[in-house]
Amino acid sequence: MTEKEKMLAHVLYDANYDKQLIEERTACKLLCQTYNQLPVDDFEQRSKVIHQILGKCGQSVNIEPGFWCDYGWNIEVGECFYANHGLVILDEGRVTFGNHVFIGPSCGFYTARHPMDVQRRDKGLEYALDITVEDHVWIGAGVHVLAGVTIGEGSIIGAGSVVTKDIPAYCVAAGNPCRVIRQIQPFLKTRRLLLRPWEDNDAYSLFTYAKDPSVGPIAGWPPHQNLDESKEIIRTVFHKEETYAICLKEENIPIGAIDLKMFGNSDLAQNEKECELGYWLGKPYWGQGLVPEAAMELLRHAFIDLGMEKVWCGYYDGNIKSKRVQEKCGFIYQWTSYDVEVPLMHETRTGHVSRLTRKEWFQKGNIDR
Repeated sequence: MTEKEKMLAHVLYDANYDKQLIEERTACKLLCQTYNQLPVDDFEQRSKVIHQILGKCGQSVNIEPGFWCDYGWNIEVGECFYANHGLVILDEGRVTFGNHVFIGPSCGFYTARHPMDVQRRDKGLEYALDITVEDHVWIGAGVHVLAGVTIGEGSIIGAGSVVTKDIPAYCVAAGNPCRVIRQIQPFLKTRRLLLRPWEDNDAYSLFTYAKDPSVGPIAGWPPHQNLDESKEIIRTVFHKEETYAICLKEENIPIGAIDLKMFGNSDLAQNEKECELGYWLGKPYWGQGLVPEAAMELLRHAFIDLGMEKVWCGYYDGNIKSKRVQEKCGFIYQWTSYDVEVPLMHETRTGHVSRLTRKEWFQKGNIDR
């Protein structure tokens, strides 16, 4: 085996004195030097050079100057990738970044490991282990990620952390060594959609659709009057557990909302194994089957991930679109209630209630994917 083949096989190899590896590292660092010295407003040339450096690279990649790596061809970067100044990647092992990864300044990813005994270490021997950063990860300033680590999808790594072991998906982790502090609500995906937690900066998108009088009133809430009202709704109503923004995958901008109201927050759920499904969608996106698509994923999440036994759903008289969504998802009509109080609209209405059990959901051919 050549020293390069040993390196890629994760066994001890000569890192310091092998001619081929020295030449490849030198060529890469010359490209990095060229990249770092380009005018910051020469976007076309910066894109061209970064694509020369990296082995596999999405189109929407922005790495600020001050970037260094060892080989480049051993780095894979997905779409919507951003790294601030001072990124260092020692890519003796494979380094893979997913889509929508954001990295703060002065961060490092180091795949190289060295022998504990001084004799082999002094000979320039080392070995390498791969690093993987999955989709939708945010890494704070001054984070150092060591060899063999995987950072799971949707996780956040606090500034100054030293990541020595795998970090699971959808959690906040920080420290030296980096440890999980708390879990965060996961992202859910369908063919066309991303269902994710609401963020404060989603207020403009929310107001864009929630101010439409054809959207809220039929679902039992008044149109939003201003941007401040939308901000308050995000801070209060939309920060509850199992509440998601409906986003088109390619844009990641909210166009509606969908949630599971758990026992204690629902008038229909009768115990902790039951919940209630709710949803609305901006008018420009009606008639495209987006709500049934989102609802089917949330039902999978409810029955498989959360272990629910029953999911309830309702609609007010005249809301034919909501009725059709429930029918498409397999809900079964249960009863009609008259003179139902609609507090936010200061009126009473006729409401229809349907239900879907875990058993019924499975009987319709749904399986955990």
